[in-house]
Amino acid sequence: MANEFSFTSSSILFDNYFSIGPSKPDGQKFDFVNGLSECPKCGADVAERRWYCNKCSYGKGRKSKPPKVAGYDYVISDEYKDGKYFRAADKSLFETVIIEPYKKQMIVEALSLVENSDLIFNQWGFKDTIEKGTGVSLLFHGLPGTGKTLMAQAIADYLGKKLITITAAEVMDKYVGETEKKIAELFDDHKDDVILFDECDSLLGSRERARASWEVSQVNVLLNKLENHRGVTVFTTNHSTNLDKALDRRIAVKVRFEMPSQELRKQIWRRMFPKKAPLAADIDWDLLASYEVTGGYVKNTVLRAARIAAFRKESEITFAVLKEALKQELMALMEYEQSEHAAVEGQEAPDKEQLKLHQKR
Repeated sequence: MANEFSFTSSSILFDNYFSIGPSKPDGQKFDFVNGLSECPKCGADVAERRWYCNKCSYGKGRKSKPPKVAGYDYVISDEYKDGKYFRAADKSLFETVIIEPYKKQMIVEALSLVENSDLIFNQWGFKDTIEKGTGVSLLFHGLPGTGKTLMAQAIADYLGKKLITITAAEVMDKYVGETEKKIAELFDDHKDDVILFDECDSLLGSRERARASWEVSQVNVLLNKLENHRGVTVFTTNHSTNLDKALDRRIAVKVRFEMPSQELRKQIWRRMFPKKAPLAADIDWDLLASYEVTGGYVKNTVLRAARIAAFRKESEITFAVLKEALKQELMALMEYEQSEHAAVEGQEAPDKEQLKLHQKR
């Protein structure tokens, strides 16, 4: 018999739950959520039903099924002022995020600290030797469009938690001390959520290169709150070399997201098409995978192909449409890169006709 819900962190405990069934000798009512995983009447496993016993129907006529909350599973309290509800863990996204298997294994092993918190810190006694840094902090760095933010969402789903995405614009304040205050409140208000600092170099830039005292102060506060945070924190950046050096020792796992190999790109292309999509049988996946583009551009291409097919009233998304969408995406990417290069060199970017000629060559 499991002592706590198996689908979420063992450290997450809820109180004031709805109860069903007769009272216990001590006056407390039976509860299918708070520590009970089997029916008090017949002993059957009720973890899957959560609100009544599927075997003997104990509790079915005594309490109606709790209402749903958008984005969550069932409400488990009559008083959910502080979020007294849960999300069922969903590992489907995590399993389909395409990165190297050994990197995914590193992430899973790091997350085991959350799932085995009681075992590690209480039963094994690590709480007596480690006071700070007991949370899980992960740094995802590398090329844009390689799946860093997607993996953060997958981690939240994997743990049955909510993902809180934070950008510099959401916490930066023009008044002295307000940025630090917002950062502190952020960690205090989301102890049970997965916190994602997207493009974190904007908030965690090197203090050695800081030009103002407030830049140093905000980094100090963020690092301090991170070290005392017991939850899961994810940092993503395209510029890891700009980060403060003190962040390094506070990170449990660092994963570089690179240009996927041709085999991984082939998997990404296939994954982007849902089962319901009217995909033609003539798709050459090997040819698509031969183009060195990240998952973000694959996603853009697939959506572009879907738009084209829908606009033209096509019955299927054909390979011809997909190639046309990929060509447009590559042209846009090439034009952007040429414009960026021209801006650096102080030259005018080549026009589209030149780009087309270049692509043909």
